[in-house]
Amino acid sequence: MNAVEHAYAALRRGILDGAYPPGTQLAEVEVAGHLAVSRTPVREAIRRLHSEGPIEAFPNRGAYVRTRTHTQLDELFSLRALLEGRELDAGI
Repeated sequence: MNAVEHAYAALRRGILDGAYPPGTQLAEVEVAGHLAVSRTPVREAIRRLHSEGPIEAFPNRGAYVRTRTHTQLDELFSLRALLEGRELDAGI
């Protein structure tokens, strides 16, 4: 696994596990130090996560773990319930 994939996987896992709760600023220097990689892979991982949605990036202000509204969370849980129901019907 290269450094970008390592940083991406670690950040994604940290967001999903709650290690980086909503609203947390993801400072490149701090994250790079924690993951023992340079800032470049962290920057690429943040860009990728920003394009996928769990991170908000603001010019000259940094990147933050996205916060969700109650409406967005309701929609996500409804979608998940729908998908899980389809998996059960398909025998997956």
